[in-house]
Amino acid sequence: AGAPGSPLVVPFPLDQVGALSSIRMYVAKDLRQPEPRKAAAAHLAEVLRRFPAGPPTLDPEEDLGAGDSEGFSSARRALEKAERMLGAHPLAGAATL
Repeated sequence: AGAPGSPLVVPFPLDQVGALSSIRMYVAKDLRQPEPRKAAAAHLAEVLRRFPAGPPTLDPEEDLGAGDSEGFSSARRALEKAERMLGAHPLAGAATL
């Protein structure tokens, strides 16, 4: 942590993204050159310095105004109900699955 390194641009599949942050960071469009990569790394280091516990995650209701939509609210309730039902199922804690 805090050790110098080389910033790299690394492709990854979208399904590897676990969460999005509400922090908006502007970076250069072309990160193939070392200087824009170093600038992006410096911006990211500043974000991590300001948020030592990690950047805040994006909340669809607060940050995107999705809580005003009845469709979103009902979909969220249905998802929470399904998660509770799955968690209450006897096989939910089975080690063999």
